[in-house]
Amino acid sequence: MSEKLKKPRLMPGPTFFPTETDEAKMTERITASRDYYVKHRPSNLVYLWKNRFEWMNQYISSDDFVVELGAGIGLSREFIDAKNLIVTDYVKYPWIDRRVDALNLPYENESVDVFICANMIHHLAKPSEFLRQITGALKVGGYLLVRDTYPSLALRTMMWLMKNEGWSYDVDVFDKDALANDPRDAWSGNSCIPALLFKDGDNFTRHIPRLKIVSKEPSEFLMFPLSGGTIYRSFTLNLPQWALKLIDKLDNALVRLSPGLFALSYSVAIKKIR
Repeated sequence: MSEKLKKPRLMPGPTFFPTETDEAKMTERITASRDYYVKHRPSNLVYLWKNRFEWMNQYISSDDFVVELGAGIGLSREFIDAKNLIVTDYVKYPWIDRRVDALNLPYENESVDVFICANMIHHLAKPSEFLRQITGALKVGGYLLVRDTYPSLALRTMMWLMKNEGWSYDVDVFDKDALANDPRDAWSGNSCIPALLFKDGDNFTRHIPRLKIVSKEPSEFLMFPLSGGTIYRSFTLNLPQWALKLIDKLDNALVRLSPGLFALSYSVAIKKIR
């Protein structure tokens, strides 16, 4: 699918960030979100998380050593078919196996088969440093599997209205000294980072020579607001499976028609080639 990363026209400028995040409140909100999911298992939200994770299984063998970084509410085990899955996050929640800073990975060279990152990379202050460390820790033939933000007009509009995260096209994500987010704010979010990294596969490999993008797909539109949100909860009516599958098909059609208008997420598979 051909893609063009365009600067926003209906929003204020190429850069927008809300005020600094209250980390304590975000930690409380994530804990409450996980408790809500475990207790109620709302059908729309289960369907959303299933879509966000299950595509990754085609790149994972059951015996692989798999590490999820920035797991947040930590639901990957429900959808990922791997016996050796380690769930990590910068915050040591009760359901997290290990506290890990994604910019200071504790894994030895060529020790990990697969890294999983779901809505984590757009929070990194230095994406190029993260990719350098991932390159070292991954085994040859291993994968970095990413599900993250896609800075469409729809996503930027949501962010502008909710004032919880922002975006900036005016960063060089491959510059090891440049900052893509506020390093003082662990929750600072720049929704443009995934597209700036992955929009051009050849350019990506020129900057990160041992990693190659083997698959990338914009996705998700109506399904996210219908889920009620993953952290910021809003009212929604839970739908039967047949209705969710129908909406999913409509989502796919709209995203194929115009990812720059509709897509909210990006699914990217990256392989270590040598």
